[in-house]
Amino acid sequence: MPKYRIVVNRELCVGDGLCHEGADGTFHIDGELRCAVRDAKGNSPEDILYAAWNCPNECISLYHEETGEKVWPGGLSREEFDEIARRKQQEMDPQEWQFWRDLGEGG
Repeated sequence: MPKYRIVVNRELCVGDGLCHEGADGTFHIDGELRCAVRDAKGNSPEDILYAAWNCPNECISLYHEETGEKVWPGGLSREEFDEIARRKQQEMDPQEWQFWRDLGEGG
């Protein structure tokens, strides 16, 4: 899994905190109630991707640190995303996994 350069479009951020819940070592909600990067390497790449995935306004963009290619949103094939999801699911207990799925599906 690549490391990311993270770009946050703060104008799109609604400050709901899903990024922080998903990757609290990387993201936080600042004094303006907007997403901010605390530490780009504060969580695993999978956790960072899930935090970006759960952003309701897609205000978090991820770029491959070495190649500069856009990874999220839109840079992963469905198969790549599903493989990451399978690895992530194996790390979580079933209730935690259901929580993530519900967040990603707007539930």
